[in-house]
Amino acid sequence: SVTLLGWTPKGSTVGRSGARPGHAVFVTGQIGDGFLGLQAARGLLNLAPARMEALIDHYRRPVPQLAFGPVIRAMASASLDVSDGLIADLGHIAQASGVGLEIDLEPTPMSLAAQAWFETRVDPQAALEQLATGGDDYEIAFTAPDGDEEALRREAERLHIRLTRIGSVTTGR
Repeated sequence: SVTLLGWTPKGSTVGRSGARPGHAVFVTGQIGDGFLGLQAARGLLNLAPARMEALIDHYRRPVPQLAFGPVIRAMASASLDVSDGLIADLGHIAQASGVGLEIDLEPTPMSLAAQAWFETRVDPQAALEQLATGGDDYEIAFTAPDGDEEALRREAERLHIRLTRIGSVTTGR
């Protein structure tokens, strides 16, 4: 089992090994602010001061999506927090579940600060890969049956949590 961002509900938890072919892959919140916040704290970014401050604050004081924990417990087939980087952490789900994952980086959810950084990149694909591998986001990546997407979106909206579908579970590795 996995502890979601320091929060362990009473009863069962959702581990990494329940992803099945045909399930969808989702992530809460925004991806890349942890990586960019570290870069900003090291003085390696050149963005507007308010954007830099927001990124540094996210890196130093991430806000985990604790309110979404009960939804994960009720509806997800596999889950974990995004700490090592979205791609690496999804790799943990794929390995534990014995499945493949097809991930589309195009819809990677970004904050306004990350979007400002992204717009200055020459190679958009490389920039998306940096955001998806940087780590320290502390969002929730999870899989769930494809048919549950509408219910998941309703719950995310009710809780004011951004939810993005980023891929699907496949057979293979």
